[in-house]
Amino acid sequence: MIGAPLTAEFKSPEFIEAVERIESVAHDLILKLPSEIPVVLTTVLAGTSDWGDAEWKRIVRLGDERGPLLVVHIHCDLEENIRRIEAAGRAAKRKPRDAEMARRNHAHGKVLAGIDEANLLRLDVTDLSPTEAATNIAEWAQKSRR
Repeated sequence: MIGAPLTAEFKSPEFIEAVERIESVAHDLILKLPSEIPVVLTTVLAGTSDWGDAEWKRIVRLGDERGPLLVVHIHCDLEENIRRIEAAGRAAKRKPRDAEMARRNHAHGKVLAGIDEANLLRLDVTDLSPTEAATNIAEWAQKSRR
């Protein structure tokens, strides 16, 4: 089943089922980890959809069971977003490199999941290196866990 996301058409019912099964196993394993080991999930859930809303509920449930749930919304200005999306290194990671995606996302400005969470950090990384952004997030997370 693990290979299904690679063999099923993206966003097809088979693909979604495979992803949800894999996530279920991952969440079960996460719940067995010692609480002092942080877990980072990365995703972009914007707007509303049946799958996106259900995915957010699964993440919140995991946060409730293992908590605390800390949500970080990372953003940057459009020009920087385009520069990062078009970076050659993204191709090796099989990430999209279409600048139109950034333009659409910035133009539509859909509300991101977690915007109303109590433990929310909004971080503009336009002028931050990855190390600086990670440091800011780590420092905020340390304070939030106290």
